[in-house]
Amino acid sequence: MALFGLDSYIKLAIAVDEDVNVYSEEEVLWAMATRFQADTDSFIVPKVFCNRLDPSAVDGMSAKLGIDATAPLDWDVQRTSLPGKVIEEVNRLLQNRI
Repeated sequence: MALFGLDSYIKLAIAVDEDVNVYSEEEVLWAMATRFQADTDSFIVPKVFCNRLDPSAVDGMSAKLGIDATAPLDWDVQRTSLPGKVIEEVNRLLQNRI
């Protein structure tokens, strides 16, 4: 909420854990896909001041969306990934099909 009040340009904020690289869109989307439930982990702040250059704004007002993509405190799931060689092989196979 503080972030929304500090910067009128921000309309979307996604909170993630320390194990997620916030500079990687892929990792942030992974956190959303695995740790976020839309009915309990999001909130909307309606009719707040925003950037007046925003074409979707109405009289300088807009809505802002907050998403909690952090793991629950009792989270005991380990993050996994495919080995690089497997990903390379899949990419090679897919390229041959195109």
